[in-house]
Amino acid sequence: MRIAILGVGQLARMMALDGIAMGVEFSFLKLPGEDSRCVDCLGSVVTAGPQDSCASLFEALGCPDVITTEKEGVDVDFYEQFSSHCAVYPSSRAVWISQNRLREKTFLNDQGVPTAEFAPATSLEEIAPAAERLGYPVIVKTQENGYDGKGQWWLRSEADIASMQGAEASGPWLLEKVVPFECEVSVVAARSSAGQVEVYPLAENVHRDGVLLTSVVPVESISQAQSDEVKRHITRLLQELDYVGVLSMECFVTESGIVANELAPRVHNSGHWTQNAVPAGQFEQHVRAVLGFPLAPPEMSGAAGMLNLLGVQATAEQALRANHHWHWYGKEVRSGRKVGHINVTAPNLLALKSALAKLQAEIYA
Repeated sequence: MRIAILGVGQLARMMALDGIAMGVEFSFLKLPGEDSRCVDCLGSVVTAGPQDSCASLFEALGCPDVITTEKEGVDVDFYEQFSSHCAVYPSSRAVWISQNRLREKTFLNDQGVPTAEFAPATSLEEIAPAAERLGYPVIVKTQENGYDGKGQWWLRSEADIASMQGAEASGPWLLEKVVPFECEVSVVAARSSAGQVEVYPLAENVHRDGVLLTSVVPVESISQAQSDEVKRHITRLLQELDYVGVLSMECFVTESGIVANELAPRVHNSGHWTQNAVPAGQFEQHVRAVLGFPLAPPEMSGAAGMLNLLGVQATAEQALRANHHWHWYGKEVRSGRKVGHINVTAPNLLALKSALAKLQAEIYA
């Protein structure tokens, strides 16, 4: 069987590495100028030109059984066209919803999933009255694009709107009421084409400058009832979207309960720990889901965590200690760039946090 992936980054790489071990062949579609070194030697790489038709690209990709994506930033109309040639998972509707923060927040609320209060704004002049209605402080985000903290502005008063002047700040925007939270958690789940759903344990995440730095499992700062609530939410979303593949959701844990922040219709950075802690990690699970294979129950014992390598390298001594699992992406190291991660497993949460803290202190010294 063959899967074609839209994208040539580290997520595509890790999907292919797990799929190849299952006997699956891969091909990759990239845009002109995209660096494909993450997937070199893992399958054929096809560059999409402006005049290429969907049919010609499908043939160039080796007539795959399934087309999937490693990112939200795809042309959904073009993505949908592939469905006349093969299965396309996740659906273009799921990707389309996640491409726009206003659509995403509205969809979440429509499904009974609580979010921060929000309001749209199409011009700078609309921001002040929208912020007044929500109540300062607010976060202003571009409705589309922007990730890892990019395309966002914190407004503590009307005076801060001046910081948005310039070419970088082009609307439309989404204003969100700042939510005081105790911690941030995420959940990764998968649904197969047969409707089987499997949900991984929640992870607690810590960010640095808007970029995920660590994930830790299990989460000790929330109740079982709250964990079950998050799992119910993502299961409902999977079913409503008739979703096939891995879906991720980030949430804030607040005094008043769980507040969803955003969705990702793909494998997710906060799910990397699954590679070395459960029978089938998120990348293998995604391959299983889109090919119609049975999903593996995500049973785990002990604790697991992940440290992102952001513009830094690790020594072999650091990365290859007992119960440390080094995943390198083959990228050029640049400041702040995701170039790899290290998963750590331990018999209990205390031992895990100790090992992860030691590793972080050494690498980011």
